[in-house]
Parts: sequence; structure tokens; C-alpha cells
Amino acid sequence: MAYLTADEQFATFGRGSPPPCDLPLEKRRAVGLARETWQLEVVPDSDIDTKLDHPLSTPLASISTVLESTNTSRILGQSV
Repeated sequence: MAYLTADEQFATFGRGSPPPCDLPLEKRRAVGLARETWQLEVVPDSDIDTKLDHPLSTPLASISTVLESTNTSRILGQSV
């Protein structure tokens, strides 16, 4: 997806000992810091009386399928 930063251009800055970016991949996956563990969630605002006909929760890795099925990629002007 062209609108997400490519892995080779992605820079991380972290605090802690060790910084999260220096953790082994398995540990980053376990705590949800690896891209393949991220989720996209579309939910109604709980602070106001909002009704959402189609709530969505999907792995971020499958978002291109969601965008294609909803024509969102065309709205964003992006090619997925």
C-alpha cells in the first residue's frame, strides 16, 4: 500500500531498556509491536449516541482487500 511507510524507510525511536525497536521479532509479535499483529477497528464513538451499521475489525495486513471491496482506495486516490 503506497500510503504506508515502506519497511526500509521506517525509522523507530524508543525509550526503555532495551528500546522496543531492539526487541527480537518474536517478542515484538507477542506484545503487538509487529505490523502483522496490528488491527484496523472501525467502531462507533461511545461518548455519543452513534449507530454503526457495519462495525469492522480486521488484521491490518488484509486492509487492501477491505479497501478494494468498499472502493475506498478510489476515494483516497490511492492504488492498493
